[in-house]
Amino acid sequence: MIVDLQVQLQTDDGSRVDPGELMQTAQRAGLDGLVLTEPGELNPELDGYREAAAEVGIKVYAGAEVVTNHGLILCVLPAGQRLEPDFAAKDGEVYDGHAVIDAVEDLGGVTVAVRPYDRDVALPMGDHLFSLQGLVACDVLNAQVSEIANDLALEAATNMEMPCVGISSSKGSVSLGGH
Repeated sequence: MIVDLQVQLQTDDGSRVDPGELMQTAQRAGLDGLVLTEPGELNPELDGYREAAAEVGIKVYAGAEVVTNHGLILCVLPAGQRLEPDFAAKDGEVYDGHAVIDAVEDLGGVTVAVRPYDRDVALPMGDHLFSLQGLVACDVLNAQVSEIANDLALEAATNMEMPCVGISSSKGSVSLGGH
């Protein structure tokens, strides 16, 4: 199964992505599934996307890109589970990375380090990656990140013997599946 682990539901201009167009593009890209996220949302509304996905045989999963004191963490929960605003402890205005991993694991979900060495992220993870126990994978091939940032993530994940994933971080159909 080939799944794009992060597809944002908002385009650069802030409009919401058309569900039918997104699923058609995913099907043409050869994807079997999508993890859909929405900037600033812990629980994106996916009903229209699930309906469009069912029509073309694509699986849709809800995800949340959570800003933590130790970088961006993608949270993917089982169907029916939700992240409430107080799901994990905070460190000031952002969530505590360790608390996010533990809380998502308690809900039966998984967490992935996203863009760990991308300096364009407000709070880059960097070498905090080595201290965040419980992450199931690391984003090492991201279409929105520089080659050196991807290389650093790959080196760190390989040294930790952590599974590596590629993420498009696409905004709707643009660069979906890493294209």
